[in-house]
Amino acid sequence: MLSKFGVFLFLVKLCSSINLNLNTSTSGYYNVNLNFFRWLQSAPTYFIVDGTRYNLSDKSLYSNASYGGNGVDEFGFYQSIRYRYYVGKTIIDCSINTYDTGNHIVFEQKFVTGVTNSRPQSCSGDLQCYQQTTGTFPSFYLKKGQVKNLGYLNFGGSMLGTSGVQTGQWDTTTANLTDGMGGGPIAIFDEMGNTVIISPLDNFMSSSFWHEDQPGGRINFGVMGGAKSIPANYRQRFILLASSSINQAFQDLGKALRKVSGASPKKEFYRQNDVTLKYLGYWTDNGNYNCTLDSWWYYKGFGDGVKEWTARPEVFPHGIQSVQQYTRWPMGAHNRYWSVDNVYAKQNGGKYNFVMSPIVAVPNDTSFWYDLMKNATSWGLKMYEQDWLNIETLFSNDLAEDLSLGERWLTEMGNAAEFNNITIQYCMSLPRHGLMSTKIPVVTQARASEDYHVQEDQWKIGVSSMFAYALGLAPSKDTFWTSTIQNGNPKYPKKQELWPALQTVVATLSMGPVGPGDMIGATNKDLLMRCCNMEGLILKPSRPATAMDLQIIKAAFPDFNGPDGQVWTSLSEIYGDKTTQFGILLAANMSKPYKLRAYQTEFPYQFYDSIVFPYNKPEAAMPFNGKYPLNLNGCTSDQFCLFYLSPIIIV
Repeated sequence: MLSKFGVFLFLVKLCSSINLNLNTSTSGYYNVNLNFFRWLQSAPTYFIVDGTRYNLSDKSLYSNASYGGNGVDEFGFYQSIRYRYYVGKTIIDCSINTYDTGNHIVFEQKFVTGVTNSRPQSCSGDLQCYQQTTGTFPSFYLKKGQVKNLGYLNFGGSMLGTSGVQTGQWDTTTANLTDGMGGGPIAIFDEMGNTVIISPLDNFMSSSFWHEDQPGGRINFGVMGGAKSIPANYRQRFILLASSSINQAFQDLGKALRKVSGASPKKEFYRQNDVTLKYLGYWTDNGNYNCTLDSWWYYKGFGDGVKEWTARPEVFPHGIQSVQQYTRWPMGAHNRYWSVDNVYAKQNGGKYNFVMSPIVAVPNDTSFWYDLMKNATSWGLKMYEQDWLNIETLFSNDLAEDLSLGERWLTEMGNAAEFNNITIQYCMSLPRHGLMSTKIPVVTQARASEDYHVQEDQWKIGVSSMFAYALGLAPSKDTFWTSTIQNGNPKYPKKQELWPALQTVVATLSMGPVGPGDMIGATNKDLLMRCCNMEGLILKPSRPATAMDLQIIKAAFPDFNGPDGQVWTSLSEIYGDKTTQFGILLAANMSKPYKLRAYQTEFPYQFYDSIVFPYNKPEAAMPFNGKYPLNLNGCTSDQFCLFYLSPIIIV
């Protein structure tokens, strides 16, 4: 029998560097403490029922009891506190689960009786409620807590949260977090790198967070604000993890998400065997061993959406199949959002179910995806690139209102691809799509940058690669040129690639595709072939190069003693031997020198006494340990610094 209790302290994790605990009360409030200091203070719970907001703060959201209990879930044995809330006959349970092992807390909303009219009556016109939540649990104030300074990293927007990614200080002045349908996980950290990260744990396509009453104010985690109703027994979970490192916090998040999905072993298999990730390719976006076709080859309809995903005869007079048969290249192919006049929808005389909105259409038919993928295998499709995911999602009211449509859409796409042995790249994906990919094994990669040549600094993928890798995805930096001047481009006639070597090394260290898009005759073969062997096999690291914690902390705290520029690290392992590792460090775009200490690199402890080799002068090897720091000097975009590290191995 569950017992009623008063103020309670849950101890979640105690290790050498991190202590996470939770203070709760019978009145429905809670605090998150890290290393015995309060980091996060809860804001009042609320839910919208029959179009009206009911709040814990004014007691219109009524609770007659809180209960303690225990149970077992994907993470093992947990202790729980549950608050039962009432609005008339509507019952909503909010639970907090803490675990004997692990460094995390799980918050759960369960709609026992279901909710009708779960968005406010004012939800009309610009549909601002789509960027809000139908209720909240957990919810936290934006304030410093009991530590001097807290910073944040907020993924949001397209390209896996790259377009709206933000860093700054977490306090009452914080404004304009990227929230709503475009929002993603939030990491909160101090100047030592201690980190708390909050993310949806399930129902990724129907969960959101909302930054309310900014600047400062509060952040509310809950069901997406456009949902018209919530069925009985529907549940939404969020996970809060703590770590002594920002990078490690994201890795721990990824492990937790993959544990819940159960897709991790298959996903690793598909990623390791994705031909577009293993071999040098040729990308035709804004071939050598595989070729990826961008959006210029198929028919477009209303709003420039895809009308028919078939090769236009003026582009391929004999079809893509003839090209594939001649070259024997495995093919990758781009697709975009579906136009409302597409030839496949029953509404337009086709044979498949689509959900129509004024601007885009959403496939809602398992057989559609199986037929589309099966037909594409006839012309050698090996990788399907689903682009414009943000437009498909943000311009479909149904995806913002229906709790199951988004997950069904992506799951059916993934199942059909897997059946036909096709992998998938997500492009222009929102964070919710990336989170959802943890449940779909064949989604092996995602764009982690803006389009090439649209932004001169689009190569800066160190932060977004951290998020992608946590999700089990290879981050893609898009195509690039290997030589500076390539005349004759009608779209960008004056563009030049100022840093072809940097573009090449970033693509190689990304673990994503290495696919130059040079004009015929303009490829710098000597430069490009540094990425791979003569068979085109990419010589990539064992994990993508990601921004060091120091770089992220410096972005949040300008006065922090960190590097002014991009400093990324990666590791390479001997195949089958995860204990033998070698380090890689890339520094570029730095405005001034920085002395890097071995312990700051986040490499395993064996690298605290190692030897560093400059890539362009390996004979100038130098010690790297507590006595001898690595001087990052002159590491610009044109003359980047690339080092290889080897721990000293005593035999």
